Amino acid sequence: MAILQPIVDILKTVLNFYYGFVHNYGWSIIFLTLTVRVVLIPLTLKQTKAMKDMAFIQPKLKALQEKHKGDRDKLAQEQMKLYKDHKINPLGGCLPLLLQMPVFFALFSLLRQPLFKGSAWYVISDLSKGASAFKVANVVAAWPYWVLIVLIVITMYVSQKQTTTDPQQAKLMAFMPFLMGFISYSLPAGILLYWVTFNATAIGQQYLYERYLETKGEPHDDKPARKPKSK
Repeated sequence: MAILQPIVDILKTVLNFYYGFVHNYGWSIIFLTLTVRVVLIPLTLKQTKAMKDMAFIQPKLKALQEKHKGDRDKLAQEQMKLYKDHKINPLGGCLPLLLQMPVFFALFSLLRQPLFKGSAWYVISDLSKGASAFKVANVVAAWPYWVLIVLIVITMYVSQKQTTTDPQQAKLMAFMPFLMGFISYSLPAGILLYWVTFNATAIGQQYLYERYLETKGEPHDDKPARKPKSK
């Protein structure tokens, strides 16, 4: 897609920059992923804060739904007032995901270029190929690609468990990791490597942020702040 070409060019420049140091496109993709994570840190923190705020007002939202279940217009009006009173953007949690999608598709386009064909990373023979490129009987050659697919499912599942605060939404999203695993079957290994690294760093980042909020005693956190140790 022509609209993604500027992003493709930027990614190619960054990948080649890292390649100049490590001389391997697998590691270059990992370093690129870490770079994207660093760039998105401010938005990711806003996303996490928005999700925690949404979890905090869930009881109030449910009370409004019960109170105005026969009047959708009134319910929508009261919900917007509740969001405004608590300074919450209900769509705030979606922004980092939306911003990474162009990078994801641009990287997919980049890895299909001849430059990356045959690029290996340890047991992965070709980062431009996916598991679908191998015959079912050729298990030995395909197993590293299947490992990446399994890691996609696991890291997505863990990340969702960390960040999904609404039980109803959690039920609706429970199938998503398995759907992504199915889609991953035909994706290049380089994309999967990017995705696994992105998810793994997101899990670590979320864990550290939760620990930070516990020590800080964040106002919308229902857990009390940890008491300082007595000397």
